[in-house]
Amino acid sequence: MITGAYAEHAWTYRRAGWAGVLPLPAGEKWPPPGGYTGWAGADPSGGDVQAWCDGGEGAGNVALRLPHDVYGLDVDDYGGKSGGAALARLVGEYGPLPATWVVGSRVESVSGIRLFRAELPAGRRWADEPGGHGAGIEAIHYGHRYAVVAPSLHPEGRKYVWRRPDGMVAATDEVPKPWTLPVLPITWMAALSQEGEARTGDQAGHVETVDAVRGMREGEPCTRVREAAARGCARLREARDGAALHPAGRDATHELVALGWEGHVGVRAALAAHHDLFIGVREARAGARADGEAEWWRLVRSPRRRVTARSGRARGWASSSSVRRRVTT
Repeated sequence: MITGAYAEHAWTYRRAGWAGVLPLPAGEKWPPPGGYTGWAGADPSGGDVQAWCDGGEGAGNVALRLPHDVYGLDVDDYGGKSGGAALARLVGEYGPLPATWVVGSRVESVSGIRLFRAELPAGRRWADEPGGHGAGIEAIHYGHRYAVVAPSLHPEGRKYVWRRPDGMVAATDEVPKPWTLPVLPITWMAALSQEGEARTGDQAGHVETVDAVRGMREGEPCTRVREAAARGCARLREARDGAALHPAGRDATHELVALGWEGHVGVRAALAAHHDLFIGVREARAGARADGEAEWWRLVRSPRRRVTARSGRARGWASSSSVRRRVTT
């Protein structure tokens, strides 16, 4: 019989009303199972959940993909992150927040994910990275990230716990129900959202792209990554015109992405270096940096089906105009 946080508590969350109960590796925050996150993902069925409970995933951590009408305000106040001060500043500007359920691994800290009921009106969408709110404040909402929840094990060895609205630590089998969460005040909804409709279709993979690349192993590139990066960069330098750049870039990004999914070290840095060279060579050959950005990210996105066929798990890739900041931070 499989034992572990997911096997023992997934159905507790399902019965409490959380549809998107996902497994993560034991003691890790990433990766989630493919095809169940982001705007294009689907909530798991009861059969999916039971299969994970019965399989190796049952020994792992528990994550919640938030429903459409729940918003998570993720506050990090440790190390170089000043989420506590940012939160206090926001409270001063937009008013107090109602007491709510908070999940996190730092019990004696302001850190943690605060959950609220919140449904935006038509013409508004949540800001994935609420700008101007200070380091240490991030968003979690449907289509954007997920919450690691109790009783998962943090990579540093701490247990995740729930704190009830009264501030007390909840029992292991005590979890909030989505419909009982307090409503996020309207002033906060306005502050944490922006004009625009919810993303769908091809736009859906922005967050999955960032999360996926950030989840690849950091460090000095291994031999296979160094060799793949060198081959790719050499082909880019040899490309004589814009048309030749596409296959050169395609082959390199496909190989690097596949190596990243296989767990090789250094792919993030290799992709960032490849991006810079691709843009530089393309500008010299064909001009139009913006078009180069879009083309490069299409190349990064296109390995999705190839990698899916190899690994059996769908993963999302999409475009961004800030690859250097997103890939290397």
